[in-house]
Amino acid sequence: WLQPCGWAQQMASANHRDVLVEGRSDDKDVLVSATRDREGKSVVLHFVNPTATAKPVTFAFAGADGLKLVRVTELASASLDDRNPPDDPERVSPRDATAAFRQTPTLKPYSYTVVEYVR
Repeated sequence: WLQPCGWAQQMASANHRDVLVEGRSDDKDVLVSATRDREGKSVVLHFVNPTATAKPVTFAFAGADGLKLVRVTELASASLDDRNPPDDPERVSPRDATAAFRQTPTLKPYSYTVVEYVR
């Protein structure tokens, strides 16, 4: 079974786009990267919140006209030391957070969040 780092690798791989675009955060604790496909039809944002505090998210990017939020996947836990034991192999695993993120864009504590937009 996968441990949290394995799930994070799977999320990154499943959401790979070819073109890296500028991504930056005004919050020194939040890490962000942004990629898009070559045709500009999809944009994927990757956020890491390594702190014990939830972080609200506001963002903007050039060329966003016509882009729609389609999916938010998050990997979050109560501690950076959490593991998936044999009796609960998906304790820390990716969850769909699309509906909650649409309502209140927030990064959970100790989380890796992937946000996908498409045209």
